[in-house]
Amino acid sequence: MQQTELKNINVSRFQTLLDSSARTNILDELDLIRTGGYQDKILEARFYYKKDKVRYNQLKKKLPAVTFSAEFKTRRLIPDLQFYSGFLVLDIDNLANNVDINTIKEQLFIHDHVCAVWISPSGVGLKALISTGTPMEYHKYVFNYFVELFKVKHDVVVDVSGSDITRLCFSSFDEKMLLKETFSSFSEDLLVDVNKDIPVSQIGTVVHIDQQALTISEKLLLNDPKGRNSSADRLTMHSILNFLKRRRISITSTYEEWYRIALAIANSFTYDVGVKYFLDLCRLDLENHDEEGSVSMLQYCYIHRRLNGINFGTIVFFAQQKGFQLNYRNSNK
Repeated sequence: MQQTELKNINVSRFQTLLDSSARTNILDELDLIRTGGYQDKILEARFYYKKDKVRYNQLKKKLPAVTFSAEFKTRRLIPDLQFYSGFLVLDIDNLANNVDINTIKEQLFIHDHVCAVWISPSGVGLKALISTGTPMEYHKYVFNYFVELFKVKHDVVVDVSGSDITRLCFSSFDEKMLLKETFSSFSEDLLVDVNKDIPVSQIGTVVHIDQQALTISEKLLLNDPKGRNSSADRLTMHSILNFLKRRRISITSTYEEWYRIALAIANSFTYDVGVKYFLDLCRLDLENHDEEGSVSMLQYCYIHRRLNGINFGTIVFFAQQKGFQLNYRNSNK
């Protein structure tokens, strides 16, 4: 993506915490931070940061703030969300005194998906703007990935309370902001790789899709029987479920398994059939199972399904990894 394209991505600005939202765009907000649009207010707040934290917090709450992840109608609530931007901000607060903030800023900026890094209102922390390149449903997954990446690669701690799409980012001043001319976006496929061994229970909840709001074409993606609901696949699915249930084995315990099984079901069965199979599989995760999260993940896979090689054979493959034998029913008892 080109830097100039940020001009076309609308987000919401709140002049104070109590104000209603107003439309702005990402590039204009970054320019205000870089050129000193809020310089006087920020410098006053920084003056009090180490002298009087109470006064600092009072001044900080009066700063303009932006929701870089979304544009909202009036209130900063998911029901009021009008547009998901495909960006998120990571807050790195209270860097150690012996750490050079500009060195850390340059290190974070190296990553392909980091499009901007600037000093926070306190003057002792950083903010990094990430291009997620994924739908809203994956916002927290990308957030969690970069939290871990920054910790492992740079030994910096990200404020994990900032994972919500509604998160406010207080404006700042940094004339030496790092801003890429071009940058890469993250992708869903990368998420499968980076999260492949993470238990599903450790990943944030997927945003629920309202079926009442689906378009006709989206409903077809859920319910069109063409090429799906094969009697042979249904028979094999029942054999797999019986095998797994008897042995109390899960094939959806990691993100990779969970995601790929959901895609395979979406490509193999209509939604009314597939949701029953998927939940039967996910419930084998016992206390780690999230019913609502699993339903939302499956709905997402139906709406965005691609005939990309992930099909019923993927389910059979994962089952075989646990000992299931295709065509040998007696061995599966």
